[in-house]
Amino acid sequence: MPEDTFSEDNTVAGYWVSHATVEPLEMVTIDDLVASHAVADIPLRTEDNLWPFWDHVVASTLEYSGTRLRYAQPRPVCGGAPMRHAHIVPP
Repeated sequence: MPEDTFSEDNTVAGYWVSHATVEPLEMVTIDDLVASHAVADIPLRTEDNLWPFWDHVVASTLEYSGTRLRYAQPRPVCGGAPMRHAHIVPP
């Protein structure tokens, strides 16, 4: 994206936003995301249950956004109420 119309919005997790319509400079297709991470030596980890990790994020001092949590599996239920994890040790 062209940089000149973007500015950092620190109100939510430091997103970079543009209030003007922009055209992408190029489109890059990534056929195998996992292999691309491996080639770049970027660790990639999956979680069977995202909620313990999310509880840790919310309890931290990190700025965060949970916008895509709507795509996560529902929070596990224990005794009729959603399970919450009081103490999570980061990996």
